Amino acid sequence: MQPEAIGVECPATEYALLRLLENNPEVASKVVQAALDGVAERHQQEMRLNSPQAVRLVLVIDQMEELFTNDDLTAADRRCFFLTLWWLLRTGRVWVLATLRSDFFPRCETIPQLMELKEGNGQYHLQMPEEYEISQMIRWPAAAAGLRFAEDVQKGERLEDLIRDAALANRESLPLLQFALEELYQRRTADDVLTLQAYREIGGVEGSLAQRAESEWRAFVSEHDERSANAALDSVLRRLVTVGSDERESFSRRWSQESIAAGNPVERAFIERFVTARLFVADVSDRGPVVSLAHEALLLHWQRLRQWLDTNHEDLRTLMRVRSAAATWAEKVGRLTICSKPKDR
Repeated sequence: MQPEAIGVECPATEYALLRLLENNPEVASKVVQAALDGVAERHQQEMRLNSPQAVRLVLVIDQMEELFTNDDLTAADRRCFFLTLWWLLRTGRVWVLATLRSDFFPRCETIPQLMELKEGNGQYHLQMPEEYEISQMIRWPAAAAGLRFAEDVQKGERLEDLIRDAALANRESLPLLQFALEELYQRRTADDVLTLQAYREIGGVEGSLAQRAESEWRAFVSEHDERSANAALDSVLRRLVTVGSDERESFSRRWSQESIAAGNPVERAFIERFVTARLFVADVSDRGPVVSLAHEALLLHWQRLRQWLDTNHEDLRTLMRVRSAAATWAEKVGRLTICSKPKDR
């Protein structure tokens, strides 16, 4: 079945579909439904089936809290986003799996469409992992990759047990566990053994991320004037960190295009070093290259960053308000431009 069969015109390009999703999600949902029906029909013909099998689309929205931390998005943008999801879900052909940090959960109440979507069985609260689950997180991926954990028989130390116990001590720091395992993998022996020595060198699960960040920072300072290095740190962090709009001091990472485009060579060198060290992450958005913190755990565990947040939290709150107001103003100006018509002469 082609989209025309249900009275809609198939967009010719991805950009056209994007515009349709933004401006007319009801019609866009019918286009998606027709496209999935087309896939089912082709599959039926290719496999010579008596009837077409159901074809569904799964959308995975990871870190949905970024809808609230992105200062370029307005309340209207968020409502439009969830209205689009609402129409897609009404087709019965689209499933949506989204993750949201628990401290952002109260924000759901500001979006009626999201409140409706999560009613009943539409939400699942992911609890802290149990001991056996943490053990599986550590052992199973390593086994699948053909890795072995070292053991000190004389001291009775098994590396996987040390990692598990450290993770159990702070079950909210799973990103630290991920980073520590990655660091151990990078330092594995030639015969694929993860060693106790490497574990101690990185500072264990708790210290691995902070130690790596501080080490990279000190190396960066040694290559630049200390004053200009500190200025670069301050300037970049102001673009990559935002504070919650509520009364709680909840800090979050944000994506920044301005950091990539910064003309200051020291700032660019700082970003490049931390991207290479996997402490920052770079990506490409529809507006161009962007950069962000690779791990929000940095906000909790890198002491230098913690001190910077303590010193600058009021400035960050003011900056958040300015960005939000600027986004709202830009949205209103854009609507005025679209709705205005030239006068006849």
